[in-house]
Amino acid sequence: MGGISRLCATLVGIWLAALSPAHAQTDAASADKDHQKPCELHVWPGNGLGSVYHGWLHGGIVNGAVQGREGYKAMNANPLATADQRALLATLPLASWLGLPDHQLVLHDESLDSRTMRSTSGRIRPDGSICYAEFMIDDLIFQEDVVTGRFLKILFRFRDFGSEQMARRSFGTWTMTKLTQFPPQTAEAEGAALTDLKSAFQQDVEKFGEYLRRPVRTRN
Repeated sequence: MGGISRLCATLVGIWLAALSPAHAQTDAASADKDHQKPCELHVWPGNGLGSVYHGWLHGGIVNGAVQGREGYKAMNANPLATADQRALLATLPLASWLGLPDHQLVLHDESLDSRTMRSTSGRIRPDGSICYAEFMIDDLIFQEDVVTGRFLKILFRFRDFGSEQMARRSFGTWTMTKLTQFPPQTAEAEGAALTDLKSAFQQDVEKFGEYLRRPVRTRN
């Protein structure tokens, strides 16, 4: 019986020895496959267009134009809705503009609330790729100033995680582009006004990319 037991043990050992490298190879292949997945740039559009007026007669009511308040030029209802922003973002070379040309764009349909952007310490989408970054539109404002004119202002937020769970770089800032045709003065001018607004949106995104790609200043 002792000989049979030793024989069985020997056979089991040989079988395990033959099986272990296969498991090791499978685990290694799985790990390699995960690392070979493309880096992802997750992008969220904003939640519609707000407005503010800087001047002497209106008192600077927030969203006065959007709400059709007396004394404010009327605006089309939600001229840059979330879906419109998403469609515009899909046409732009975002990964290159943000200095991440090797990242695959993952464009989300929904917007994020500002509190989520500011208070989420880790990744907003923890199920994303090992290599991961985020680009978010926090706020869009049509600003009319009695002295300097009309502008589209956008607050952007960006975080690059690399392969970490906590961001290795965070950057957020406003950009501002002058408007010449928006809001429209007549019904016939609505097409040109909307084109002007969309062009300003694209320019604001490109400006943010320029700011982001600037060398980081360090103190000597």
